[in-house]
Amino acid sequence: MEKKGILNLNINILGAFDRNNYGDLLFPIVLEKHLLKRIDDFKINFKYYGLRESDLTEFGAKITQSIYDLSHINNEVIILAGGETLGTTWFGMDACFPTDEKFKRIGYRILHNKLGKSSWVNKKIMSQYSVENIHPWLPQKSKIKSNNFIVNAVGGSDLSILTSNELDAVRDAIWGSKYFAVRDEQTLNSLKDVFGEEITKKVKLVPDTVVAMDSVFSKQLLQEQLSEEARFHFSNNNSKEYFVFQISEKVGNAYFEKIYNGLYNYLKKNGDIDIILLPIGRAEGHSDHRVLERIKEKLKREIDSKRVFLPKSNTIFDTAYYIANSNGYTGTSLHGAITAIAYEVPHAAFSEEILKLVSFLKTWQTTPIINIEVTDIEKGINSLLGSNVKVENINKMKEIISNHFDELAQTIGDYSTKDKKETIR
Repeated sequence: MEKKGILNLNINILGAFDRNNYGDLLFPIVLEKHLLKRIDDFKINFKYYGLRESDLTEFGAKITQSIYDLSHINNEVIILAGGETLGTTWFGMDACFPTDEKFKRIGYRILHNKLGKSSWVNKKIMSQYSVENIHPWLPQKSKIKSNNFIVNAVGGSDLSILTSNELDAVRDAIWGSKYFAVRDEQTLNSLKDVFGEEITKKVKLVPDTVVAMDSVFSKQLLQEQLSEEARFHFSNNNSKEYFVFQISEKVGNAYFEKIYNGLYNYLKKNGDIDIILLPIGRAEGHSDHRVLERIKEKLKREIDSKRVFLPKSNTIFDTAYYIANSNGYTGTSLHGAITAIAYEVPHAAFSEEILKLVSFLKTWQTTPIINIEVTDIEKGINSLLGSNVKVENINKMKEIISNHFDELAQTIGDYSTKDKKETIR
């Protein structure tokens, strides 16, 4: 029953929920569930915003409005939900979407990367979204000032690609926000290098909040939400042990033969364990499925095809369940590793080249094996599957996140109550 006299509260959640990339789709769900547990004196209306309108509900995602719609909001709560959002540009974000104007994108890429015209390209793309914020995920200074702007444990391990104007937008967001948290030490150090030690007075260090997904999605709940394909797979392979391997198209193509040989040698010598080749990022710029399909086809010519599984389509529930029930996970996806952390599954980065993933694992020390080298895959997988996660450190992360959500709820409540009182006056 609805409480009488309860105040309405709009919470606007911003992030890259408009593309089929597993971690991005999880942010608003985990955030919403944890805020609802803590805020009970308002009737909350959650709204979700990507750069574009989207409906990826078939994968378990939230429906998004466009960032243009967010630009008209005043005196409300706006939360940047997470992700590698600080060190990004309009060009980089727009390139995550498929396009029919391939030659135009190639032209932008040449101007942006080769001819030093990044500012011009970014402004051109920004204008296509009909907004005026120079940084895709950070509102203008005036918009931050007129709202309760909160930044929820984001990443930004490399700020070197940003122009001075884009860095100014980051600075304005830090000092203008009501609450600002980053998820790893590399991001915090990057901010210190650019803005000085004083920045630590405002910026908190909090693990990526998807680490708390197990309190939102138990294994039982994940199982109940599985797609037909995933249900069929587990019904036919219920007692089999397996590990999960993921790779982005860029890294997979660069080291294809080494990756194939490493996986083949391991599977050939260890006939009692299967492999799931799991596409975690299907959006442009990730495209895991393309290179994993090549790996699958080549493996199945040499290994019993029943031991190699690649989902044709996976929801967020499928992805989480595949990892949560595995003997171990390795890949280039940060949120593949974070899911393994949440469910206490052995995990390691694949290749030390993925800065944001390696930085996160080094910051929070959840595994004795930070990364598996491309040149030593067979040995790396053996070590990974024989390892144990550092449960004490994982529990500490979850405690920090719980306290973080308490602070977020308090920040939202204090601002919103004050705003309502001033409105009544």
